[in-house]
Amino acid sequence: MRKFVIGALLMSLVGLANAASIQFCEGIDKSFKPINANDTFVGQQFSFIVIYEKPVNQMNLVVSLYKIVDNTSQVIDRRTFPIDPICNAFGVENTTVTEYGTYKISVSKENGSDVVEGYVNLVEPKAGEPAPEIKPEKTRSQKLADIFNKYSK
Repeated sequence: MRKFVIGALLMSLVGLANAASIQFCEGIDKSFKPINANDTFVGQQFSFIVIYEKPVNQMNLVVSLYKIVDNTSQVIDRRTFPIDPICNAFGVENTTVTEYGTYKISVSKENGSDVVEGYVNLVEPKAGEPAPEIKPEKTRSQKLADIFNKYSK
């Protein structure tokens, strides 16, 4: 009985977390859908979307960018992005790095909770192919209800 109570308590605490997913892509369309979702891109830019199950209930999200070198992660950048607390979805278009390679993106609330992370690979264009155009970075957020309403029409 005691194990059951402890198990039930742990399950309820896990349920309090705001699960999230991250998806890498070339861009984000007007309906907040990823354009050409993948985890490998040619060039030095990528975009990503983070979708939480519930509103973030925070004024800011912290995005950390790590370069993976010899199986260790090195912090390249860490920034705080403002977000409307009622939003469930957050995205950054055209994140730019200076080197090709594997990167880890970690997104969390300011208090360090609800961390979601993923890995993306940036590769050089093939010989003779031009590098993709570098575009300005854009930050976007949206309520899931808005996303669902667009698809229900």
